[in-house]
Amino acid sequence: MATETSVVKVVSIHLTGETAKPTAAAKGANVDLSLWGGTEIGSVDGGHDANLDEDSITMPFMVEDTVVMGPLDQTATDHIMNHNGAGEFEFTCYDQRETLMTLDSDISVTSNVGSASTTRTKRTVVIEINGFCMIYFPKCVVRVSEMTAGAAGDDGVARTKITVKPEATSGLPGGFSIDWFQ
Repeated sequence: MATETSVVKVVSIHLTGETAKPTAAAKGANVDLSLWGGTEIGSVDGGHDANLDEDSITMPFMVEDTVVMGPLDQTATDHIMNHNGAGEFEFTCYDQRETLMTLDSDISVTSNVGSASTTRTKRTVVIEINGFCMIYFPKCVVRVSEMTAGAAGDDGVARTKITVKPEATSGLPGGFSIDWFQ
């Protein structure tokens, strides 16, 4: 089961896991993420750090249950929930490679040199659906899963694919919350 978002305004990734979520906006308005301190992926022309390469992000949910049926039962007598929460999702953005590489949970950057690290750092991710809602993932592993080699691809754009793997917290065992703007 997955949900397809409407138009994604911005994806913001904070370098610190379990950062408190930003204040939700009024319906029809946008969240002011500039004070939140994350790297904003949306539209450079709109003041963000990098450009989002798509208008929607498919966010799957992990929903797993066990069906209870007795011998010769014609249908289930119950469904026992085993797992229920956010699954991993990905999106593509472009340009601003150095900024995007620093978002990876497994890469450390020192003096403008990035390298694989054995220390994993959790991140906080917020997705704003334009004027409608904000989806908050407080604890995630963020991976730069693909990059265009060289300066740019065939179309002159250097794309970066980012994979987000939400994890449970004590306050959000499903790994996410959604704030609908009022």
